[in-house]
Amino acid sequence: MDTAKHVITGIEAVLSDRRDSQCLPDLVKRTVSDLKANGLKVEAILADTNYSSMDALKFMRDNASDAYIPNAGAFRATRDGFEYDAENDRYKCYQGRFLPFTHYVKDRNGNINKIYSSKITECAGCPFLQSCAKSGRRKTIEDDIGRYLFDEMQVMMQSRKGKKMRKIRQSTVEPVLGSLINHAGMRRVNTRGLKQANKCMVMAAIAYNIRKLMKFKKNDVVANAKRYQVVLIKN
Repeated sequence: MDTAKHVITGIEAVLSDRRDSQCLPDLVKRTVSDLKANGLKVEAILADTNYSSMDALKFMRDNASDAYIPNAGAFRATRDGFEYDAENDRYKCYQGRFLPFTHYVKDRNGNINKIYSSKITECAGCPFLQSCAKSGRRKTIEDDIGRYLFDEMQVMMQSRKGKKMRKIRQSTVEPVLGSLINHAGMRRVNTRGLKQANKCMVMAAIAYNIRKLMKFKKNDVVANAKRYQVVLIKN
């Protein structure tokens, strides 16, 4: 939906095994294409935390899209007691020990992560070893392979514009969702299959947009009538 008039610009039903972040690229491409065909340009993409993922952020970056998507709660901009050395791709603890990149691993969600690990000899004798290292012998840190994307987004979201965009998204999305759920029958879709579910959602969006259009046109008619009345009085 657009942030100016709260008009729905794209809607779809997907299977529940797909995450919001997986749907973002197709939804953005389709919406941008539809708006462009009508002479409209997308200035920025605003989305909530559920749309944050390495692939989604990379898509936005590769397509030069100005996007504001808060990082998931699991993301940590900094790690207590450690400082990241981007030039050498390693971490350094406040005790002067180094954790260089060692290998890649795949988590249960299929994401590729980077492992940074210190040497046993490096941590030997450290007074904080037992509380710092779970194994009790060495410290290991696991990072998403696309961490730089999340770092960039973190900076953007903490900026003045980013904070403003977050508020705009919240004030735009929530009222529209509430209207669809409470006034357009979208609390539950009683159909079988995606095709039928999409029909319901598209019809609900059309009904919502028509109501917006009628309200907009009504305001125009009232405004024109008042102007016409003023002209008659003056004449």
